[in-house]
Amino acid sequence: MTYTIKEAVIDLILEKHAGVGYYIQGRCEEDLSEVKLLNGNNLSFTYEDAIARRKKLDNDEPMKILREERDHRLAETDWWVLPDRIASQEQKDYRQALRDITETQTPTLDENGQLTNVTWPTKPE
Repeated sequence: MTYTIKEAVIDLILEKHAGVGYYIQGRCEEDLSEVKLLNGNNLSFTYEDAIARRKKLDNDEPMKILREERDHRLAETDWWVLPDRIASQEQKDYRQALRDITETQTPTLDENGQLTNVTWPTKPE
């Protein structure tokens, strides 16, 4: 996924002006003149900050998707560790490998936005 400047601006507003309403007219593709805070204050960031945030969002996207998929796979196996069950060592190892995956893998996205460069642990039966 490639983020737009407008999405980066919204991300910055939510971080730097939490709880303040805002209005954006247009796409913010050249400057921030069409971005208004409803409380009348000025933005605390520049257009260059928005460009940098867009790059950061783009760079962080593969790890975000990896975490979402990891969380889904962990949720699918939560029942293995319920108090009335005894998880096998294979099941424990699988879940630990999923928890460690953000430290052991370097995900990328292909041209279709699909996660690549990730080797998932094998789910035990």
